[in-house]
Amino acid sequence: MPPRLYLSDLDGTLLSEGGELSPRSRATLQQLLGEGILFTVASARSYFSIHKLFGDLPFRLPIIEFNGAFITDYATGHHLEVNSLGLSLGEALFDRVLRAGQRPFVCSWNGKEDCLHYDELSNPGMRWYEERRRAAGDTRLRQTPDLRGTMREEVVSLTVMDQSESRIRDLHQQIREEFGEHLQLYCYENEYSKGNFWLTIHHARASKHIAMLRLREL
Repeated sequence: MPPRLYLSDLDGTLLSEGGELSPRSRATLQQLLGEGILFTVASARSYFSIHKLFGDLPFRLPIIEFNGAFITDYATGHHLEVNSLGLSLGEALFDRVLRAGQRPFVCSWNGKEDCLHYDELSNPGMRWYEERRRAAGDTRLRQTPDLRGTMREEVVSLTVMDQSESRIRDLHQQIREEFGEHLQLYCYENEYSKGNFWLTIHHARASKHIAMLRLREL
C-alpha cells in the first residue's frame, strides 16, 4: 500500500481564529513530522507568512502557497513550480482593474525574490494590509511608481481590496465574463479585517487542487 499524503489548509482550519498556530498544534506537528508522516500545507498565504508561522518545524515536503501559484521547498524558499499569469494576460487584467477605479497589490517572483508591489494605498483596507505586512517585517513589500511595469515579472496574483462588497463583486463578475477560463478568482470578506472585501486573481493553473495532484506526482 503506498504511503498516504496529508495536507491541511491554514486559515479556518489548522490555525486559531486569530490566525496563529497554537502550542498544542505545534507540539503535535513536531511529533508527527519527527515520526516521518508525509504532511504539508496548502494555503492562500505566502511563503513568508507560512514560514513565520511554522518556523523550524521539520517539513520534508514542499508547501503549496498562494492557492497553488507556487510549490515551494520549505527549508530554502526555492520555488519548484511557478504558475504565473504571463505578460499579456497580466497587463490586460491590470488595465481592467484600473478602469474599475481600483489599485491592486501585485504579487510576483522577479527571478531572485518574491515581491509584493503596490503604488497607492487608496482605501482603509489597503492601508490595513500594508501596515500589517510592514509590522510583520514582510521583506516582499515594494512601493513602486511603475506598477504596470511589474507585469514583466512572473506575476502570480493581483489582489484588489475595497470596503464596498458590491464594487468587488461587480469587478469579479466582469473579469469572470471577460477572462474566466484563463483564471482562478476568489472573492471574499477578509476574516481578519471585517468589512474589507478582497478579489484575488490567479492563473487557471494556480489552484490548490491542481497543486495537490502535482505534489502527489512529485
